[in-house]
Amino acid sequence: VPEFSYFYFVATDNNLCVAVPLGSEHGMALPYTSIVQDLIANNLSCNIIELSWAAELWAATYTVSRNTIDDFDSAGVPIGTTTLATYTDLDVTANTEYYYWVTTTHATCGTSLPSDVASAFAAIPVVLNTTATSGLCESIEVSWNNIAEQATYHIYRNTFDDPFTAIEVNTSDGSPYIDSSTDPDTTYYYWVTAEPTDCAGNEGEFGSSANGLSVGDLVSPLNVF
Repeated sequence: VPEFSYFYFVATDNNLCVAVPLGSEHGMALPYTSIVQDLIANNLSCNIIELSWAAELWAATYTVSRNTIDDFDSAGVPIGTTTLATYTDLDVTANTEYYYWVTTTHATCGTSLPSDVASAFAAIPVVLNTTATSGLCESIEVSWNNIAEQATYHIYRNTFDDPFTAIEVNTSDGSPYIDSSTDPDTTYYYWVTAEPTDCAGNEGEFGSSANGLSVGDLVSPLNVF
């Protein structure tokens, strides 16, 4: 019976008498390799996903498989093995959904069926709290909360509240940005996206818009007496 301890005794027998056993040895039969439970996938950054699961008592190694669709059979060659109940996937492309499965292998009991799937999206953080000033002469100051990672910020602008038709007006290493290419008394809408240094070439999604307007140069009054 699996997971029960059995004690064994050996004695000699020459057909005339039987010797008294001098000691015993014990052993335990292992169960069939069980399916890995409680698999969790967490997006740590735009290019790192960490996996964890419940440790299996008899596991010798764990094998991690990955796919960009929810299909274990087409996952292909596993991405790694570990003897721990955690795995860090460093080969991740930003803005991509990944699906993971873990199997466990024991030299005697073979390889388990795959775990339930766990997924994570390698997301770039959305820039939050974007604001834009009104009332500055011929310029608008755009501010936002920088993300935790080092990044380049892309500033988009439109004359109506639609980010998907907005034009990128410039980039910045951080908040704030002064837009000096505005027309006075025109309302502009702004969006800021982040491009983390570790995920160059990939931007986060648009956050909420902010709007502002500038005013023209002040004109000195004439004929003042």
